[in-house]
Amino acid sequence: MSRLHTGLWAATLVVALLGWTPLGQAAGTSIAKVVPFAKVAGFAKNAGALNGHASSRAPTAGQIPVLDTNGALPAGYQQVTKQVPYGEGVTDNRLDCPGGKSVLAGGWDLDPKDKNQSDNLTVFEDHPTSESEWRFKVRNTTGETGTVTLYITCASVTS
Repeated sequence: MSRLHTGLWAATLVVALLGWTPLGQAAGTSIAKVVPFAKVAGFAKNAGALNGHASSRAPTAGQIPVLDTNGALPAGYQQVTKQVPYGEGVTDNRLDCPGGKSVLAGGWDLDPKDKNQSDNLTVFEDHPTSESEWRFKVRNTTGETGTVTLYITCASVTS
């Protein structure tokens, strides 16, 4: 018999013997108790909101839009993307919302093959410059080249 089998056999024997002792029976009765379901744990109070804003598939002012099953924004929202090559130095880019839409948010991502360059790239400006425009400035501290994808989310906004 191998050491593993001997060890398993000994552990089984110890558990079986402890089950008959007062200590083993006390452990068995405390394990048998079931903790009741917490009334609030079924749905956390803040699970349906973000910073006080509710999410909705048909958002109105102050609500956060939810993507549909195809990953698209609801009607009236649009995502604009632009792939921008970068080299050494500073790259200054702006994205505009089309058709009188307002810019809501912006972001950026490196091309997957350039992920190892992320330590050499710094986005030092990433903000709206007007109601319909977002500005991105990227600094590259090496002579490496690559591509960064810029994103903005636009929407028809009424006041």
